Amino acid sequence: MESVTVFCALSLLSFAASAISATTGMGGVFLLAGMYALIKDIAIVLPIHACVSMVSNITRIVTYIKFVNVAAYKFFMYGSIFGLAAGTVLLNFLLSRRDELTPYMMVVIGLFIVWGTRKKSAPLTEDAPMSHFALLGLYAAPISLLFGANGVIIAPHLVRKDMSRQVVVATSTACQLSIHVLKIVIFFTLWHVNSGTSTSILFKSWYSFALVLCMVFTALLGTLFGRAFTDRISEKTFKTVFVYTIYIVACKLVILDGLFPIVKRMAF
Repeated sequence: MESVTVFCALSLLSFAASAISATTGMGGVFLLAGMYALIKDIAIVLPIHACVSMVSNITRIVTYIKFVNVAAYKFFMYGSIFGLAAGTVLLNFLLSRRDELTPYMMVVIGLFIVWGTRKKSAPLTEDAPMSHFALLGLYAAPISLLFGANGVIIAPHLVRKDMSRQVVVATSTACQLSIHVLKIVIFFTLWHVNSGTSTSILFKSWYSFALVLCMVFTALLGTLFGRAFTDRISEKTFKTVFVYTIYIVACKLVILDGLFPIVKRMAF
């Protein structure tokens, strides 16, 4: 009975997370990750999370592909290539201390996001040329590689008058998905070099395999629902929802991912 309850809860959560991401282009992955505490077998958490996140991103980009701002995406990837190269070198040196440093970086990243959104004084303003997205890629990519934050770092810079709500979601998704793919390559390469072996994702039971399939299916439905919702709301409503989502995710980074682990570590 407990397994059925967890199965249904995670499937509904997958739907909600994908719907949020399809509406705002970010945020859903944090909701999804926070509820994986329901899964007792830690070994299957990462494979399930990876599958659902990738499917959510891929289905979202498919539904929004025609709205991607190619110029912004192109310049973002130019900067990301150099950012990921620098981040890979840094990651290789900091790998042993990554868990220790992550909470402090979460606080810094969260506060920077809130400041950049509220003051609108980040490098990319509404009047900034698209070439400035290269700067965004230069620092967003290594931060994503080292500490996992991705969409919420990109999001504040997409609050522009020359981007409709569909363009914001599409461009954010395209940038995130590309970074995710490159991160997989980098992490696999580093793991392979350090261990000298190869790996594969194995599902331990029919239950976990069925759970992945169901969560992937509900993620697809959530993407379609979120896309339909985005098409029906006004630009003003979208901007409001978008900005408040940034604040919520930033607060989650600062409090849950940053301050709580720091205080807990100091207490014990």
